[in-house]
Amino acid sequence: MKFSLNDIMNIQKNGFVEEPNVAFPQANSFSIILNSLNWMDIDKTVSSAELAIYNSITERQGTYYMSAMYYIGLVERTEEYRYKLSPIGYYAKNSLEDRNSVLAYLILSHRVFYKVFEAYLMCFEMPDSETLLKIIKASKVHINDNDEMFRRRVSTVSSWVQWIINNANLI
Repeated sequence: MKFSLNDIMNIQKNGFVEEPNVAFPQANSFSIILNSLNWMDIDKTVSSAELAIYNSITERQGTYYMSAMYYIGLVERTEEYRYKLSPIGYYAKNSLEDRNSVLAYLILSHRVFYKVFEAYLMCFEMPDSETLLKIIKASKVHINDNDEMFRRRVSTVSSWVQWIINNANLI
């Protein structure tokens, strides 16, 4: 299941996914998400604390990264504070050839990331932080209506889109 740039550009036409009922990600290092994806198994449930220990990050950061994986659909909740790979997460983990394009598609299916990617394609340069902030606010993501909280998410949006540009072989 390879996704082309044309497939990505059709996301808007087909409709964006509904924003999940989870806090908007605050997880700047996409490599931690990839590392966690590789570590998890379809029939094994894990907690955010276990994810933190595995990645040598704080428990709070483990919660952020698990929430980020839930946000893009890589994991699903099984019981309170436990998660397992979702079917698409399992597919992404096990299809190394297509993994990056699948991850790019999952991320860009969210309006905010798509709009930033689209802005990047206009001038082949990452938008400045004020433009990113406007895009995030306009996308109606789940963030407390507080400028500081929005500003903290700018680096996540920028780093995830930059990861797509560098790794998904779409451009």
